[in-house]
Amino acid sequence: MSIKDHCIAVGLIVWNGEKTIRYSLESILKQTHKNLIVYILDNQSIDNTQRIIQDITEEDNRVRLIVDSQNRNVADAQRYIFENYMIQSEFCMFACDDDFYEPSFIRVVLDKLINENLDLVYTSHYSIDSVTNRKTYVKPSLVYSLFHSSFINSCRFLLFRNCVPIFFGIYKTNSLSSSMRHFKLFDSLGFNHENLM
Repeated sequence: MSIKDHCIAVGLIVWNGEKTIRYSLESILKQTHKNLIVYILDNQSIDNTQRIIQDITEEDNRVRLIVDSQNRNVADAQRYIFENYMIQSEFCMFACDDDFYEPSFIRVVLDKLINENLDLVYTSHYSIDSVTNRKTYVKPSLVYSLFHSSFINSCRFLLFRNCVPIFFGIYKTNSLSSSMRHFKLFDSLGFNHENLM
């Protein structure tokens, strides 16, 4: 089976994302790896987000809009879309309505994931200032690997807490599934669910 035959599920949670959702979706749909399905969970937006997504679903049948019946916190929304939709695919990734991707992102990451038989691959990224549009390169601060013990990998993670590029990498779905049981909000700020997972 070639890389292009592997389908990847993209889970995107959005709430009132009318300013960026079209650009984010376009960057996902313009990937050089075309075999993907984008599941969008709208968390009861009150702006034009749903209309924009519906317009895109008419243009591209790889996009599925799910309008949530309740307002969920981020961790619960991501768990819901994963357990009910994304889990059907062999590979998956999470995205946000303000993320933008290089056209080869999925192809390059998926190629490494499959050819090296890994469970997760993530990359460096840019942070974009929404006011000035200034891009800042963010290099991953360290690499976790099988060459290090679990203890060393855990210590490095606790020291650096670089969960953003990790969480938004591409996963083997069954590997992510075993970690999702730990994916819960446990602090009042709501930032540490990715760290816990």
